[in-house]
Amino acid sequence: MPEKILKIRVLLSSPGNLENDRETIKEVVEQINQDTGARAGFFIDLIRWETHTWPAAGAYAQGVINEQFPKDIDVFFGMMGSYFGTPTKEWESGTEEEFRIAYKSWKQTGSPEIMFYFSDFASGLSKIDPTQLQKVADFRKEIGELGVKYETYQDTARLQIVVRRHIGSVVDQILQGTGKESLESVAQDQSYDILRNFHQLLETNPKIAQDEQARAASHHMNEHNKLLVELTKSASALTKQLSKAANRLTSAHRTNNVQEMETAAQIAITALDRYKGALIDFIPTLEERMRSSLVSFQRCLEIVYSSGLQSELPLDAALIPLSELKSAYICARDTTADMTCGLQEIDYGSGDLGIQKACIISLHQDLLAYFDRSISLMDEFHKYVPQ
Repeated sequence: MPEKILKIRVLLSSPGNLENDRETIKEVVEQINQDTGARAGFFIDLIRWETHTWPAAGAYAQGVINEQFPKDIDVFFGMMGSYFGTPTKEWESGTEEEFRIAYKSWKQTGSPEIMFYFSDFASGLSKIDPTQLQKVADFRKEIGELGVKYETYQDTARLQIVVRRHIGSVVDQILQGTGKESLESVAQDQSYDILRNFHQLLETNPKIAQDEQARAASHHMNEHNKLLVELTKSASALTKQLSKAANRLTSAHRTNNVQEMETAAQIAITALDRYKGALIDFIPTLEERMRSSLVSFQRCLEIVYSSGLQSELPLDAALIPLSELKSAYICARDTTADMTCGLQEIDYGSGDLGIQKACIISLHQDLLAYFDRSISLMDEFHKYVPQ
């Protein structure tokens, strides 16, 4: 790492209920610093209340935080979901107050850059405060009228991929407009790292760094595809078991064999329960593997393009696996939708069979929503990689 680099200060502002999303932004920034920061001569300092504030006294709590945050930030990064936040002395929430300060500075000086993201993740209606939701809607409308272009996201995968592209673009813009007088001396990282030499190699050798990310993307995608195959097998097994149970039940009704009816019902219950367990295990893991693969793939491409190594990994060839996966997802989605319709048409009553049916239909709805989000993300993924 050079002795002097450009430190880019990014203020992360959001209500406290977006803890996981804040961690995602932290992860993105760390990856950008690792992948391109050292070679390009910049370091993104992510300013968060978790790491950049401390207990102190003041006129009011948000005022103390404002005083402790650096005044010369380069980027204001705001996030908000269905919760607006707790009122401060000046505004309706701490996030709003931090935005107002940043926007006033931007109007006066042209800095900081302002980036805002709204989570469209649909929480359970019972958990949403209508008053808070209306405040978010009003604020969202207002900042749009102020000329602030904002982005929306539905899940962690899209947030992580979109933010990498956007922060990368802002960093490029800042680098192009910054002179040597803005460079700062930085201390070398002295924290313990058992793989220090390997990590230093990745920071200094872009060919090796892009190869490692390509390998990681391939590994995650292979693991993802194995899960998708297993999920397909589980769905096929359920269909066969339900058909078997239905045949036995029909035969039992003809002979009025109560014991055989109970056996047939138990076969169906066991099959439904086993499939339910598979869905509960597979859906979150599928999402995680997909996200990890896309992020590694994006990191690989960013290293390639930022280092001028386009001939090493042509974009068209790199996108072929995503096209193939999209086709597989469309087929899996159609199968899941057909199974759901089939289950909905069967009257299992309100007993154990009915309970298992209700569980699986709800899990299928989650799976269908995941397929839809992933297909949409793959459709537009080419926008999230350097051109």
